[in-house]
Amino acid sequence: MSAAIHPLNVIGLPYRPRQTPPVDSELANRTALAVLRKANAKLLRALADAQDAQHIAELLNQRQAEQMAIVAHELRNPLMTLCTTATLLARLPPEQAPQLLAIIERQTVRMTRVIDDLLDVSRVNAGKLRLVLGPVEIAEVVQDALDGCRAAMTGRLQRLQLTMPPALGEMQADGPRLAQILGNLLGNAAKYTPCGGTILLAVTRHAGDVVFTVADDGIGIAPQALLHVFDPFVQEEHAVNFNRDGLGLGLAVVRELTHAHGGRVEAHSDGLGCGSRFVVSIPADADQSTSRR
Repeated sequence: MSAAIHPLNVIGLPYRPRQTPPVDSELANRTALAVLRKANAKLLRALADAQDAQHIAELLNQRQAEQMAIVAHELRNPLMTLCTTATLLARLPPEQAPQLLAIIERQTVRMTRVIDDLLDVSRVNAGKLRLVLGPVEIAEVVQDALDGCRAAMTGRLQRLQLTMPPALGEMQADGPRLAQILGNLLGNAAKYTPCGGTILLAVTRHAGDVVFTVADDGIGIAPQALLHVFDPFVQEEHAVNFNRDGLGLGLAVVRELTHAHGGRVEAHSDGLGCGSRFVVSIPADADQSTSRR
């Protein structure tokens, strides 16, 4: 059988068979190895990210369980006291009723404060915290805050020093929320100041701001704790050992309400046993846009 003739030869054109270039096997191996290494690196990074995410989720679950335990403890104690007092109220002579009713009132106030703080933190997290801004008399707001804390200070024989010019006038703010800021700071000072200690509240105007300073000669704050003092559910061991009441939400609420007013809050302490000082600065003429949260 004759060999096949390429069509191009038939018409007289030269035909040269196409040459396949030689394969560089070493280059191909290096390329394949590089691809495998890159894929392996991606897998390792994905695995590390997954492990980090799992660790964070475990920490969040643990933190949530701890927070729920704290909340349960803070509500259980006053509830038990209320139940016991209610039982005694039906059995003891009528002349002892006022004393028992006073206990019921104190525990109810305590539970209300815990629930209000929880609701405020929930509103902040959901972006639903709203302020109703308007002109408020600064002196009246200060007096409202003092009225809410005076009983606690009196019960611990603490001295309150108020420094406030006689004519501070008005500022744009949400009056009840501003009183809540001051009340939380004063309550915090009373809580962590020993019996017979001194608490200072100073109110001034500075560079367009109204500045509220609450200072005490109490147990102080460790330097490392100052970094997290406004975080919710965070309580320093030194503070818990001194006073176990509370959820660690009061200062977190102070920060969020201050920021919602367009202001800022700072915490200062020279260390354990050296007292503490909290400074809140809020613009006197806050714009309506500051009520954004």
